[in-house]
Amino acid sequence: MIRVALHLLVVSTGMMAADLPKAPLAARKSHVHREHGVERSDPYYWLRERDNREVLDYLKAENAYTELAMEDTKELQEDLFREIKGRIKQDDDTYPVRWKNYLYYSRYTEGSEYPRYFRRRAGTGEELGRIIFDVPELAKGHRFYDFDEGEVSPDENLIAFSVDTTGRRIRTLQVKDLESGEILPDRIENVDGGHAWAADSKTLFYTRQDPETLRDYQVWRHRLGTPSADDVLVYEEEDETFSCYVMSSQSEKYI
Repeated sequence: MIRVALHLLVVSTGMMAADLPKAPLAARKSHVHREHGVERSDPYYWLRERDNREVLDYLKAENAYTELAMEDTKELQEDLFREIKGRIKQDDDTYPVRWKNYLYYSRYTEGSEYPRYFRRRAGTGEELGRIIFDVPELAKGHRFYDFDEGEVSPDENLIAFSVDTTGRRIRTLQVKDLESGEILPDRIENVDGGHAWAADSKTLFYTRQDPETLRDYQVWRHRLGTPSADDVLVYEEEDETFSCYVMSSQSEKYI
């Protein structure tokens, strides 16, 4: 580890002496926050605008400069990556967890960054259960893909799951039929994915975020088979210093 640190120091020092172009600097734009009677200057507030072309161009310039400055370390970066990856077991299973009549677990295969989710009926002795989600297949074609398996309904016939393809914790919540393997038409977009089943296995409670701050502040109720536009607001946390979430009690008697 000491040799690696020294190598990085030598490379970095050498690049500092090279004729690198001038590092990009973010523009300073006047913006003042006013809260609780206090004014606070924030000249880089404009960088929060994710879809602003000027922001994107600046980030690209930063990335290009970093690539150029670190050019001589690429081989070392690859060596370090291979060493770290070589210490991780590529094909691995999670320990099966029993819930009611089934055992649930996930499995990684060598070369895949995503797991596959399975379940098998408890007490049957079968070695490999039925696949619930083939996440490597689902992730194809996406530059970013974050999958959350979610929760199984109380009758164990359905499973709620959510997906984020933007990296902003803005997810789409859906439901899969575990018997037929079909994904139901119910689709709840722009939520954080947190949810809980009601005892009837037909009703979902979920949380929604503030569109600006992404603070979880509302709990909604959805009835399977109905448009998400008809969902009912159950609770709203109006205090901006708090968030809210929803879950089932351990007894499954309460939300």
